[in-house]
Order: sequence, then structure tokens, then C-alpha cells
Amino acid sequence: MSSPLPPPPMPPVPPVAPLSNNTPLPNTNRKNNHGIPFPFLFPPINIIPPSCHPRLDSMIQLIHLDLHPRDQDTPKKSASKSLSLPWTAQQELEHGSQQCLKFYKIMMHYRAIHQTSLASNTKPNQTPKEESKKQPQITNAQLENAAKFNYQYCLGKTLCPQRLTALVQCWSQTQAATKEHGGIPALFEQGIMDAQTLCSKERKHVERCSGNLVQRYLLEKEGI
Repeated sequence: MSSPLPPPPMPPVPPVAPLSNNTPLPNTNRKNNHGIPFPFLFPPINIIPPSCHPRLDSMIQLIHLDLHPRDQDTPKKSASKSLSLPWTAQQELEHGSQQCLKFYKIMMHYRAIHQTSLASNTKPNQTPKEESKKQPQITNAQLENAAKFNYQYCLGKTLCPQRLTALVQCWSQTQAATKEHGGIPALFEQGIMDAQTLCSKERKHVERCSGNLVQRYLLEKEGI
């Protein structure tokens, strides 16, 4: 049985502006149109249910535990490696980690806030009375989830760009096609649509791309 074809070569790493350890997080007193206090990368945040987002948990866990995302001005063991093509899985993952470092920091920031609130049994963050009439209250758990989706999207856009673009296009086209019936949220509420019918093929393609990259990394680490 012939060995699998190597992955297609990736373009050279574009320069990334270094982020210092003192890089400030977004101002949490200023919220966007969805009540989220940081910029979101893709428009359908308010129409796509959480169950329909691609699950990249294995990739996120691997990057967090093995690659330890950090600012570029911090020396890394692999910094001296030649970025010859084709890239190794580790080089690809490190590239994605650096490109999405800002959003990783935001995710970890809101994860810490949520965990602290759970540990201290505090109530969800409160919305001022004058704002509560304009938008629903955003809980710490929702902020953590939104930050995670944001980071996942950045990784997908960097490491699986064609597949993620196809997924977002499917979401947008479905929303436009069902707008007169209330759009995706209304169809989910009525039980007409679910995670198995909303762009599931495109979502699985993103998840498979992520899983293949993680598998390549683990095989390379074992020297296989």
C-alpha cells in the first residue's frame, strides 16, 4: 500500500507584529452590536447556535499544552528551525498559534473571569439598568464561549482557510435564503433545522482538517 501523499506546501510565514506581555485587552466597557466587549471575527455570531460551530477542542488543547502560545519576542526552542517547505505539522501549528495569539489571550482572559466567578459563587456580571432594556444580559459563560469561538475561527481561518471559508459562506447563504421565514434562529426554535442539517458537511470538513493536523503532529512527535 502506497504511503499517503505529503500535504501541499504552505506559503512562507508573513511577518507578525510582536505583542508584548503588556499588550492591553480590549476595553470591556465598550461593547459591539452583540453586547460582546471585544471584536468578533465573523458576522453570524448572533445567528449561529453554538452546536453548529466546528469543534477544534483537540487542536486548542494541543496548542495550549504543547506549544504554549506566547509573544514572539520570547525565545522558543523551535525558533532556530529552518522553515523549509513542506512545513511540518508543528511549524503549521506554531504559525497558527502566533497568528491567533491576540484571540488566545482574550479567550484565556474570559475563561479566568468565568472560573473565578464560579469559584466565588458570584452572580453573572450585571448590566446597567439603562443598558438592560436595549440588549440581553451577557453572562461570564457566554463571554467565555464567544471568545472561544473567536479563537477557533482564527485558527480555522489560518490553518484550514478554504474549508472555513466554505462553512461561513454556507451559513451566510442559508441565512439569506431563510430570511423571510425568520432566518436560522427562527428555524431552530421551530425545530425545522438543527445542527445535523445546518451546513454539517462544511463543518465536518473544518473539523477533519483540524484533526488531521493534530494527528500529523502526534505522529511526527513519535517519529513515525
